[in-house]
Amino acid sequence: MNTPVREQLTIHLDLSSLDGFLCLEPTLRLIDELEIPVMWLPISSGLDRVSSKQPENSLERLLIMDDPLAQYKARRAKARRGFEQREHARNCHRLGITLAQGYRDFDATFAHIGLLYMNQLNIDPRDYISGAYRAGFAQGKNLETVEALNELLQVLGITTTGLDHYLDTGKTQFKVLTEALLEQGVFSSPAYLYQGQTYQGRQHLPLLRWHFGGSRGTPPV
Repeated sequence: MNTPVREQLTIHLDLSSLDGFLCLEPTLRLIDELEIPVMWLPISSGLDRVSSKQPENSLERLLIMDDPLAQYKARRAKARRGFEQREHARNCHRLGITLAQGYRDFDATFAHIGLLYMNQLNIDPRDYISGAYRAGFAQGKNLETVEALNELLQVLGITTTGLDHYLDTGKTQFKVLTEALLEQGVFSSPAYLYQGQTYQGRQHLPLLRWHFGGSRGTPPV
């Protein structure tokens, strides 16, 4: 029996996003198991990671003390922060990294241009993506310069010939791509685009599996 031709899945990853790192292994299992054609593209999801502003001065604290609604909101915010910290600890344990490594904050612009460069060379970028995440989080390497990008590519055995000439083109392509994604309301990593629909977050992987399986039965919640 012939295997049906599947429509391409586009996956956008921020290589400085812990959520992107977390989704990589289960995403690879899914696409390998079901033989789904994939286009990997970068996304800048910094806005999605900006934390809410907390009261910083004594006046704000006094206002909370005198306002029952503000007190309630403060308790909710504290509980939410506690949950986020516990979830962060679980995720870091899952990835085999420390809490501090999981909190690393760095500019992945050059790493994102490197992903576009991989597509330019028609090279499967999965090893590059995995290597970038390991370098940025587990190894704590600097990924914020073109020299760092060259080193990452060389470690993976990928040619850097032509990279210098591609950089300006890559910067322009990444800027255009970022603007287009913002216009579409796509701002978090990972983001999965399939059959005209956008699924933002790794929690949508079960639903994507259901779609890839022919949308039979009740879709997962």
